[in-house]
Formats: sequence, structure tokens, C-alpha cells
Amino acid sequence: MRIQQLLSRRGLLCAAMLGCGCTLMAQDITLSAVFSDNMVLQQNASAPIWGGGVGGQEIKIVASWQPNDTLSAKIDPYGKWKALLPTGKAGGPYTLTIISNNSTKTLKNILLGEVWLCSGQSNMEWRAQIGIKNKEEEIAQADYPQIRLFNVPNRGSDSPQEDCDGNWVECTPETMPLHSAVSYFFGRELHKQLNVPIGLITAEWGGTPAEVWLPKERVEGDWLLQANKPTQTYDMWPTQSGVLYNQMINPIIDYRLAGCIWYQGESNVDKYAIYHRVMKALIEEWRKRNGEDFPFYFVQIAPFAYGSPYGLSALLREQQEMTWKEVANTGMVVTNDLVDDVHNIHPQDKQNVGLRLANWALSEKYGQTGLTYKSPTFKSMRRHGNKLIISLDNAPKGIYAKGKSIKGLEVFNNTGKYIKVASRIENGELVISGRNLEAPVTVAYCFNDTLTGNLFSCEGALPVAPFRAFEDGGEACRPQPLVQYAVNDIFKHAGMQQARVNGYLSGWMSRNIENRLLQIDEAGLIEPYIKRPGNHPWAGEHVGKYLESAANTWLRTHDERVKKQMDRMAILLIASQLEDGYLGTYPDKDRWTGWDVWSHKYNLYGLLAYYKATGYKGALEACQKMGDLLCSTFGTQPGQKDIIKSGTHVGMAATSILDPMIELYRYTADKKYLDFCHYLIDAWEQENGPKIMSDLANKGKVNQTANGKAYEMLSNLLGLTNFYRLTGESKYLNAVATAWNDIVENRLYVTGTTSSWEYFRDDKMLLAGNENGVGEGCVTTTWLQLNQALFETTGEMKYMNEAEKTIYNHLLAAENPHTGNVSYFTPLMGAHPGTNHITCCMSSIPRGIALIPNSAFGIVNHAPTLLLYEAGEYETSYNQGRGKKNIRLTMKVETSFPEANATTVTIQVSSACQMPLAFRMPEWCTSYVASVGNETFNGVPGEILTISRTWKSGDKINISFQTPITRLDGGQSYSFQVGFKKGPQVLAFDDKVNSWKTNETKKNGFDLTDAQPDSSNHAELLPKEWFGKQAYKINDQQGNDIMLVPYAEAGQKEGNVSVWLPLTWNQHK
Repeated sequence: MRIQQLLSRRGLLCAAMLGCGCTLMAQDITLSAVFSDNMVLQQNASAPIWGGGVGGQEIKIVASWQPNDTLSAKIDPYGKWKALLPTGKAGGPYTLTIISNNSTKTLKNILLGEVWLCSGQSNMEWRAQIGIKNKEEEIAQADYPQIRLFNVPNRGSDSPQEDCDGNWVECTPETMPLHSAVSYFFGRELHKQLNVPIGLITAEWGGTPAEVWLPKERVEGDWLLQANKPTQTYDMWPTQSGVLYNQMINPIIDYRLAGCIWYQGESNVDKYAIYHRVMKALIEEWRKRNGEDFPFYFVQIAPFAYGSPYGLSALLREQQEMTWKEVANTGMVVTNDLVDDVHNIHPQDKQNVGLRLANWALSEKYGQTGLTYKSPTFKSMRRHGNKLIISLDNAPKGIYAKGKSIKGLEVFNNTGKYIKVASRIENGELVISGRNLEAPVTVAYCFNDTLTGNLFSCEGALPVAPFRAFEDGGEACRPQPLVQYAVNDIFKHAGMQQARVNGYLSGWMSRNIENRLLQIDEAGLIEPYIKRPGNHPWAGEHVGKYLESAANTWLRTHDERVKKQMDRMAILLIASQLEDGYLGTYPDKDRWTGWDVWSHKYNLYGLLAYYKATGYKGALEACQKMGDLLCSTFGTQPGQKDIIKSGTHVGMAATSILDPMIELYRYTADKKYLDFCHYLIDAWEQENGPKIMSDLANKGKVNQTANGKAYEMLSNLLGLTNFYRLTGESKYLNAVATAWNDIVENRLYVTGTTSSWEYFRDDKMLLAGNENGVGEGCVTTTWLQLNQALFETTGEMKYMNEAEKTIYNHLLAAENPHTGNVSYFTPLMGAHPGTNHITCCMSSIPRGIALIPNSAFGIVNHAPTLLLYEAGEYETSYNQGRGKKNIRLTMKVETSFPEANATTVTIQVSSACQMPLAFRMPEWCTSYVASVGNETFNGVPGEILTISRTWKSGDKINISFQTPITRLDGGQSYSFQVGFKKGPQVLAFDDKVNSWKTNETKKNGFDLTDAQPDSSNHAELLPKEWFGKQAYKINDQQGNDIMLVPYAEAGQKEGNVSVWLPLTWNQHK
């Protein structure tokens, strides 16, 4: 909608007058409309005052509360002036006089007191004359001459405006009904309690989303806000970002304020997931512009029948509570007890809303004691036998229920089904008990659109805020496969929760949480499911990928933020599943076309990962429904569809569902899923199929198999690897090994990825610039998964070597450690073009990073084995054999690798015992020596060093090895060029690191023919705020040098990256 359509009647009248030939004379002195007779200025402050006039003039300002102090201000060449006016203690009425060369303007009946900005949508805008409780009585009693009201007219603008219309009026029975009822009751209570004048500036417009109250540039400068900004337009209110900030906030936000109250959120329910982010930005912008960190108190939206089956308003309330708890100097009023009719979005009890807001201000802003103003909020849930005890914050004397029974409480079992429980209050806490209260359960209070509840604080009788709590049943509730692999794994990783990496890689994993997982576009990921169809054919794959990342991350960290986020996503995804089991984003007429099966694949991955992490059987049931639907839809029986025709890339996109279907079979033991896996592999060899098995057997080349599409083929090969583990049929492993050998020999970049523009290319063609589409992020992650699976089943160190190469290089390089932006393609030669928009790679790379701990430590051939030299604590259980107690082992690894190589491993065991401990000696290190006490052990590169002895707690293994910088040959694609590597890390030239001397080096030339690497770390030369602590010099024979950094860290400051360097620099100019 164009802003011109939103002009008020007054604005249209002015336009008409101008059209009729009226002339408006420039005034000698003007004041912004917010400065008028009857105004209130903030007491005991330096209050800004501003206006316009004739440029170059000097004006005098005289306030009657300090008649002997005259302020001066000069009107600038643009006709603007501004001054800071000292105010005194509360009082009045006063006058304010502005004097210029030619005229005098006097404002009368001015008060000094407390000024508050009141804003939001219709519940803030709601007037007493429309309808409130005790309407006639309240209006008749609204005679408060020391409460002054200023209402900013509803008008928007495409650009920031310097002024608005309006004027201050005294609060009377005639003016009060025309102003915000909530603001009036708020101001009335402040006036009564503080006995000072109160000024209320109201700027509200019903129906408006929060984004219209934010500066447009703040929305556009935040990719997540921009991606989720309102797009639907309405005749009655604007939705464009910034339009009301420009016209209704910008003209008054410089006014000195005591604080702000806010009542809004109903129009953001559909985009609940970003509401905290929106509000945090709004509060920051308003405070920054005002120049004061003023208090900001807001109202949690009330129960209302929004008509959504997903209860999104409860999720928005959760976001509002997050804002209260995470943004300083804010407060939240809970209103779920003030609703008489959940079908009326405008509760009539505005008195208690205003009173509760006022109590926040009186307590926090004005320091009054004895008031109860914070509603009880969820604190913790603990289990005691067959009952749950819920403790609440802000309830020092406990809680009580109004009525005979507790209302608004819902408990759901491990399948998401409602269960009947008994509930009561004991010692001020909520206690829940019942026969079917087996862990884990979910407890929800008023956590849907309409529940109102009846729990209150004993002190102050404030309603308990809505909440939900997910019980973590611990290890006992985490499911184990019902079907074991037929092939015993040689390597068993310790598990996410037992591999507590806290070294170099941990820094990347932490940033993956903060900058990527916690910054995901929740609404963008889930919207294609709750508002089918999706906005593009593969919109459905992202939720499942996210859930897999989050589940693995939460298992490792138990970060409650990740848990709450993945709970929201999982529950909404499951709720969007159709009755027949369909969990895609396509309309009925387009089912099972394009990428529909592919999206089901990732939903299986994600929900199975969620199930394995939390034990929530509802997730497994959703997977079974999907599996049943797939089994009945596809096959060779009459009426069934051909899976090859239901997926792109010769059907490989659809048949890659093989891998999660194997997992579904393992966790259910339902044979039809195993039969379906056989069907998928048979379908490969159909006339229209990709012929993965036969092409690999006959040609031995992945680029000549199917259509050579890397991501889809690797996804199928991963499934085939795990099918070998499940069945023990070696032909499946042989096919995978053929593909793996071909990739490593002919198509693998030195940084541990493959593919160019998403396809396997010709032998040795490894061009690596931005123009070559290097290493699609999804390919990198799937290549890591394949190597991890192959190492687990075979124990062959070559697979571990490749996994390590990928982890330390291409995987990390794909995600910027500062922004969390992910590169779809990550070149070895050029800038890393990261993005934060939803793409398949943006969803895949975090999955790969979350999988890193699986390669760090575990059991290899029955020996606890350290595989990555990363600081951390690694736990496992060692089986001593039949009839003997298992030994609990912890390896504490202390090292600063890869910056330095010295490593100390301290052993803790539940009891001393004879057992082997093993240490991988990587192929890239030299002079590997491990010592225990007086014993010394030498390692062989590429092999495992096993030390068998009786171990007791406190034993230490001191490990030393060398990681010299070695040369890499540029190969066919980069002949006469060279690269460098240190340990597992490929090094790279970054022009942001070398900018201080690049021009000099280019001028002098640089000869790498006989250049000598300097293994000394020159981290002190790195740019400020650089993530990483490694920098190495390469010196030529003429004394010139260049600086190299790990490839994973290169490009983080948007510099151009070069892994391959010409032997002679001046040939490169």
C-alpha cells in the first residue's frame, strides 16, 4: 500500500487548501508539534527542545521555572534549531517563551513531571469510548488536570519525518475517552502513587506488525528480519517496514522520556519465531535514538482464538518472555487472567493491564517497595518417583489455584498424547502425579491459543505466565536400535555426550551454535509445512537438516536454547503431518514429484535424530507414518508408483531415502521397511534407473555413473554403505569402495571435498576458482558422513584420514566464523561468498560441523582410541570380558593443537585395570613419541600406536610429534604452482592478511621455487578480530616473504584466497 493512501483527513484537507491557491507563509519561529500548551516535560532532566525558523538567527529561550537562566540557540542554515532545556523538580504550571529578532512565542500551562511513551497496536490504541469495564464510571471520574495527553495521529511515511500533528490536552472526562485506555490507567496509577504530573505520548495503530515501528534500515540490515518482514497488505493499516517509525516515532523520539510501555504482538503471531529478535532491535533503536537506556515495559498478548491448529500465539508469548529475560531494563505483564471471551481479541479489562504496567514502573523505575509486579515464570521441573515437581521464579511465597481444581494444565506422554494426571499445590510448588507419568513427559500450562488458567502468586495474586517444560529422561530414555548391524563395527564412536571436545574445533562448533543454529530462520523453515505449498520445490528439506544438527549439538552441549528451539521445530513439524502420513510441502496434485521424496528423506533424518536424542516417541511415530506411506505408494505392485519417476537426477534424489529408511527399520524392526530398502536398490537397475551398482562395476567412474550428480550419488552411496552393514553383503561395500577410490584418485580437492558445479568432472580436473563452483557444501558434508561410516565399519585408517582432511579444511571453510554465513561453493582460489539465506548448503554445513565429535574418540578393535588431537574429555566404557565389571574410562586431553603439538593425556578409571589404550599417529606427522612414566613408545605414521598396561587414575601419557610445513603439487589443473600444508591443515594466502605488504611483494617479485617455509607461528601479525591463532611465513631466497594461514580460516574477512601459488610471483601479475 502506498503511504499516500494512509494520509489522515487533516492531511487531505491541507492538500486541498493548497490546491485551491492558499498560501502558507514561512514562520519566524516554529516548534515541533509535541511542544505546545499543556505539555509535560521530564522533570530533573536536560530536555531537548527543537523547531525551525529563519537560518542564521539567534533565539532566546526563557522558562518560568528558572526565569534568570536564559538559553540561546542559533538557527542553522537549514532552518533548524535545537537546545537542551534544564528542568527542575515536578511542578507547575509554567510558561516557556521563545524569542527571536521579530517575534515571541509563549507556551502556557506547562508541567514538569514524568513523561512516558505508549505504543503498540489495537490493544494499546483501544479507547474507553469503544468499550472497557465500567466504562461510564471510568469516563466520568477521569478528571485529572495534572495528567496530560498527546496523541500522534495515525499516519505513515516512506521517509523519516521531522514533525507530526497533535497537541497536548488535559485529561478530562471529555478527552480521556479519545485516548488510549491502557495508557490512561497506567498514567493514573503513577500520578496517584508519585503525586507528580504525568505526560503520556501515545503512538499506536491497530493491526500493525512490530516491523512498521522499526527503522526500515534496521530491518533491511538484518537478514532474518528482512526475510520475514510482513508482505501482506491491508486497507486499514500499513505493514511496510519503517513507515510508522518514520511518521509517528521519529518526530517525537528525541523527547526526554521516563520510559516506554508497549502492547503489541497479535499481528506477529504468524512470524512468532523472530519476535524476540524484532523486539530486541526495536528497543535498541528507540533507546539509541533517544539517548537514554529508558525502561521498556510490555504486555504479553492475551489468549485469543486465532484459528490456527498450531497454537502459534503460545510460541509468540514464549518469545515475549525471552525478551523480558534477555533484554536489560525491560518488564512483562501477564494477562491470561483478564480475558472474559477468547473470541474477542480486545479484552475489556484495561484497568488491570495499566495497573500492572504501573507497578513495574513504580518498583523498578521509581524504587517503591512492597509491590508485587512480576508474574511467576517457569524455573525448573524435577522428578521424584512417580511425580513431577515444578518450581517457579517470582513466587517467594508460592502459588495457589483459584477454584477447586487447577485449570489450564496439560501433560503429554512420550508419544505426544494427552494423559490424565492429578495436580495439586504443595509447599507453594506445582505437583503432578499419575499412573502413566513415565519419563519423559511434556508439561504445558496455558500453552495454546485460548487457555487462561487459574494459578496465581500467593503474594500479589499475579497470574502464572504460560509455559511448557520438556522432561529429559536421560540416558535411560534414549532408545537403542532394535535391529543390530550384521557386520560388527571395527570403530564405535563414543557418542556426542561422551566426546566433549573443547579445543580448536570446539571454537568452530560453538560459533556454529551461536552464529548459525540459533540464528536460523525458524519461520522460514516451518512455514512451507503450515502454509502449503512451499515457496520452492526443495523448501521441505531444511527443517529435517536443522533437527539433525540441533539434536546432535544438544546431545553434546545440553544447551537449553538449542533444546527449546528444536522442541518448537519438531512439535510444529509433527503437527503439520497429514493424516495419511504425508510430511512434504507439495499440494495434493503435485505429490511425489520433483523433490518431494527428498524432503521426506530429511524429515526422516531429522525426526529420527530428535527421537534418538530425546526419546520422544511421537517423533518415531511420525517417521513410521511417513515410512508406511512411502511403502504403500512406491513399489512394483499394481497401483504403485515408480520411485525413479518421482525424483530428479535419474531418480537418485528419491532413492537416496535409502539411508534413513535403514535407520527406521533398525529402530522399529518393521520388516516392510527393510523390503522397501531392497526395492530401492533394485530400482537403480531398472531401465530408467541410475544403474549405480552396474555402472560402478563396469566403468569404475563416478562421473560416468548415472548423470554424475555428486550430492545425490554420495547420498545413495552413504545408504549403500549402511545397507552393507545391515545385510553383510560385500557387493554393496565393493561398489562404494570403487566409487571412493575413484573420487580420491581423480576428483578430490586437497581440502577434502569434491564436485564442480555440483557434478563429478573429468579425471584430475580440479579447477578451484569462484567460476568453477567448487565443493558444494552438501557434497562436503555427505563426503564426511560417507568416510565416517566407512571407517566405522572397516576400521581402515584411510577413511579416517579423509574425514580429518575434510573437517580441518573444507567443512570449516564453508562457514564464516564471524557471521555464520555459509558458502554454497567454497573456492580454493577466490573469495568465499557466504550467505545467510536458506539454501541446501546453509542447512547442510551445520550438520557436518555437528558431526565432528564422532571422529574424535572411540573404540577401535576393542581399544579406547584417540583419533583427533583435540583438547577435551573423552569417556567410554571398557569391557574387560565375561564376568568382569566394565571399567569407566575418561581421557582428559590437554593440548593447543594445531597451534602447537605437545599433548598430555590424563587417565581416570573407575578402578585400576589392564587394558589397551590406542593413539592414532596421523600420516602427516613425524617423530611421534609417547611416554608413560619411564616407558617410551614410537609411532609409525598412518598407523595406530597401542599401549597395553595396567592403568590407574592419574596416569599420564605425554605425546610429542612434529608437523613440518610441506609442499603440495598443483597437479594438472595448477601446473607450475605450489601449495603448502601443516599437519592436517592446508594453508592459504589471504590478501587481507598480506595487505600490509602485498604491493611491495608484487613490486619486488617472489620466487617460490626454493622458498623455505618458516614453521614459527606469527599470529601477532594477524588482523584484529581474526578468528584463529596461526600464521606462517614463506621466505624466498631474496629475503621476501608472504604470510599463509589455515585455509579454513582464510576468507573470513572477505579477502581473496589462494591455495595454489605460482612458483614465480611476477608471472602471476
